[in-house]
Amino acid sequence: MGTINQNNQIERPDTLPGHTIKLKVNTSKGDEFKLYITICHLENQGFEVFINTKNAELSEHLNSLMVMISLALRSGVPLSKIAEELKEICSPFTGHMTKKGYMSSLYAAIGNVFTDYDSYLKKEQERLNTIEN
Repeated sequence: MGTINQNNQIERPDTLPGHTIKLKVNTSKGDEFKLYITICHLENQGFEVFINTKNAELSEHLNSLMVMISLALRSGVPLSKIAEELKEICSPFTGHMTKKGYMSSLYAAIGNVFTDYDSYLKKEQERLNTIEN
């Protein structure tokens, strides 16, 4: 893995691979907005997250969330564990229906994106292992 700094965090390389996922979210008021979630990884492990939206009411919360998630990832917390915790959050304001069923909150929806991405990284690692063998 990358270089560890004095705070026991992995130092960020100059470039990282990643993917951006668009997430449409409905509020309890029937409003719809979009989130763009970029997950960057290092050696097939989540490393940092960026969350962008034009929704000014949520930008402060989402910026705080992405800073804390990135810090946790750089400190070795698996993306799957962060996803589990986020999916437990319920909200009467951002709970909404999706193609996959009821989503209990905006944070749970973000957790589902993380779960899907973590599955993608695991499949990619399996594919690479198969090629090497």
